[in-house]
Amino acid sequence: MDTPNYIYKGTKGVAHFFQNLCETTKTDLDFVRKYLADNADVLKLLLTQVHLEISTRIINKEPEQEDK
Repeated sequence: MDTPNYIYKGTKGVAHFFQNLCETTKTDLDFVRKYLADNADVLKLLLTQVHLEISTRIINKEPEQEDK
């Protein structure tokens, strides 16, 4: 079974979030990983938000927007 597109888009969105976070804060990904490892509650909030986004799309059956 193929991975549904909304899940792929959700994981892609997380990757973009971390990339933007690194660029905005002028840090590297290793620093961000260590921060999230030391602050699991922040990571849990981020993952919860992604889960809610995907769940909302499934429930509302919203059309997916194309990446620009």
